[in-house]
Amino acid sequence: MTNYVTSTMLENVIRDLAANDDFFGITKPRLVSKTLPASSFVSAISATPETPENISKLHSALEYLDPNSGYGSCRMYDLSGEPETDYWVAAVWAIRSLNWNCGEAIAREWSKQSYKYDDEAFDKAWSDFNPNHSNPIGIGSLYKRAQDNGWIWNSTNSSISQSTNESDWGEPIEIGVTNELQPYPKHQLPAPIKAAVDEVQDFVQAPYGMVATAAISAISLAAQSSFDVRRTHGLEGPVGTYALTIADSGERKSSIDNHFTKALQQFESDQIVLNTPKLDQYETDLASWTAIRDGKLMQIKAEAKKGRPTQLLKQDLFNHQQLKPTPPKIPRILFTDTTPEALQASLANKWPSAGVFSSEAGLVLGSHGMSADSALRNLAFLNQAWDGKTFQVDRKTSDSLIIKDPRMTVSLQTQSAAVKNFIKKTGELARGTGFLARFLVCEPKSTQGTRFFKEAPEQWPEVNKFNHRVLQLLNNQTVDEDGLPIRTMLKFDNDAKQAWIKFSDKIEEQLSDGEFLSDIRDVASKCADNVARVSALFHVFEKDNEPQIGFEHVEQASAIVSWHLLEAKRIYRDLDEPEDVKLARTLDKWLIDHCNANKTDQIGRNKVLQNGPYSLRSKSALDQAMLVLVDLNRANVTADQTGKSFIEVNPALLAS
Repeated sequence: MTNYVTSTMLENVIRDLAANDDFFGITKPRLVSKTLPASSFVSAISATPETPENISKLHSALEYLDPNSGYGSCRMYDLSGEPETDYWVAAVWAIRSLNWNCGEAIAREWSKQSYKYDDEAFDKAWSDFNPNHSNPIGIGSLYKRAQDNGWIWNSTNSSISQSTNESDWGEPIEIGVTNELQPYPKHQLPAPIKAAVDEVQDFVQAPYGMVATAAISAISLAAQSSFDVRRTHGLEGPVGTYALTIADSGERKSSIDNHFTKALQQFESDQIVLNTPKLDQYETDLASWTAIRDGKLMQIKAEAKKGRPTQLLKQDLFNHQQLKPTPPKIPRILFTDTTPEALQASLANKWPSAGVFSSEAGLVLGSHGMSADSALRNLAFLNQAWDGKTFQVDRKTSDSLIIKDPRMTVSLQTQSAAVKNFIKKTGELARGTGFLARFLVCEPKSTQGTRFFKEAPEQWPEVNKFNHRVLQLLNNQTVDEDGLPIRTMLKFDNDAKQAWIKFSDKIEEQLSDGEFLSDIRDVASKCADNVARVSALFHVFEKDNEPQIGFEHVEQASAIVSWHLLEAKRIYRDLDEPEDVKLARTLDKWLIDHCNANKTDQIGRNKVLQNGPYSLRSKSALDQAMLVLVDLNRANVTADQTGKSFIEVNPALLAS
């Protein structure tokens, strides 16, 4: 077959029709979804389901009908029951009556075998079919005419149900563009970071990429208030990173974060203790200032009551207002459960550097009840924060905020469905504005089911060293006279700059139409920036008081960011992929692995329903997947003499 069956084509057949019958055979009348077009109602009531076997059955019958027959009188048989000589349009309309999404392609393919074929004539005949005719032609007439011409059909001699000889298989076609999950480039992590990641991963047994990303995020939050990075003249900015791990709940992100954020939590606690005297002094000064202000207000009120002028008193009050004490800047940097409003207020009024570490992505992707407008406002705010740009927050019920020169780290875990819902809620803006492109994304293979019990280590030497260095970075930051952080500008040395330029150019080459990265240009366009950020983080973690980033750290960062880039390509492909193709990809891999492991080329269909991937343990899902695999010559449906159904894999896909 040359037609390609997609989820859209299956919509009115598998999803909208109640799929309660067996995969094989002619089915009884089905319930019809109210979403079916009115013109499809009559046809859908008795529709033969668009299954691989029924598609093959139609192809088989058409081999016994002559596409060179004349246009005809829209009947296969005349009123006396004799076969019509000309029946071409009757055959086309019989196929049209099936209401299959692939029906037009099948009818056109058959018609094209005739020397009389004409596109315009076919299109007109196809559109002229009237399903509401008092006596419309059905597929039964086509099958009867084919039987009269010698066609015989049953479940054991069909082209789809008979065991297929290897020579009968077509060349298997790939299921779209594939790029498999690549192992995390752990050896590209700087040694002290890798040692800590190894120690945590060995105990927690979470996916390595998730653990490494959490470690980098912790360094990001520690360093972003003290350092910026200059890629080249005129291109400079923050070192903070955004990370998004797509995974099901239960992957132990909170446990991982607890190991890598101990120093961040200790820093916050230390700052509260160190600044207690400042807070006490502030409260004393504020109380005194308030008492004086209240006295001046009472004086103005008394003079006004006596009808005396108050202009000088008001000026005195204004001057006093300028002396209002300001609270000390006490860093609050770690947020695990907060609202966008609280985060913005903290950045504006307390400390202009913050990090969100959470296994709940509502702050970034929007909570269930959050409106699209609110989600878009958050998107704009987080875009500006990643860029380190001053941002104004206008509020209806309280004073507006100005967030000056913010620095932000984000480290989140969420499920695939949440990302899909966010993209749906924000339309094209989530990617069109470069929001998701800013994230280092990954969707690691789950380790659940293999994480057997381990005693916690008595000592965590590498994690302790890691947190000691993170705390050093935080404690070494300097502040100006207003109590705000002063940042050092990091630069590349000559070799590092050339390596960064080479990486940037290589990415650019792949953005042209048809090239490898052309479908994720938004993500790829941020890669060079992220390489600069990650290389700066590696540099400050390993080096003290060295303003120039070296070649090694750019090389390491390039490998890490490239891995996240490949993950983005794989993840966004899966997010955009039709459900039937996604199911087919899952089934295809499972079938090949099963057959190779068991030295066979087939498996019982019921065994797939019982033991196959969870997403395919329903008849409708398995049917959707098989429609794609059959069409791509990757699998077939067979049956033995007893009618037991099997799925057979194209031998070309199996190990020899």
